[in-house]
Amino acid sequence: MEWVERNGPWNFDNNLLLLCRWRKGLSVTNISFTHSPFWVQIWGLPFENMSEEVGRDLGNRLGTYIETDKRSWLSEQAKFMRVRVDLPIDRPLRRGGNIVDPDGEKFWVSFKYERLPTFCFFCGILGHDERHCSGNSNNPEAYR
Repeated sequence: MEWVERNGPWNFDNNLLLLCRWRKGLSVTNISFTHSPFWVQIWGLPFENMSEEVGRDLGNRLGTYIETDKRSWLSEQAKFMRVRVDLPIDRPLRRGGNIVDPDGEKFWVSFKYERLPTFCFFCGILGHDERHCSGNSNNPEAYR
């Protein structure tokens, strides 16, 4: 059970499968799925900024930081840093962001999310694709 919790997110037929530990009093009316843990790759981060502290800061900007995969930047050929973040599933995923290093230099980093379920590249929200997005004005099917 703990392995399943630690190694998600889980998908079934490309849909996000959210799990919750049973607790006394749990029912369909009081269970709420608002967040899911995901591994996020951070690309474009200068090598000198690849640290657990930076991973924690970036993770907390995206959602709630869980952990950093130190193996992702300790190899000699590190290309990205990897952090596990509990993300709100009802808000758009961020594609990247500007980071300011200790010297005040600003640079862009990109976020790549591992094992994403069905995802809309138009609005950035999980659970539907561009063809079914109500925010896509070029999609006549969305208004039927």
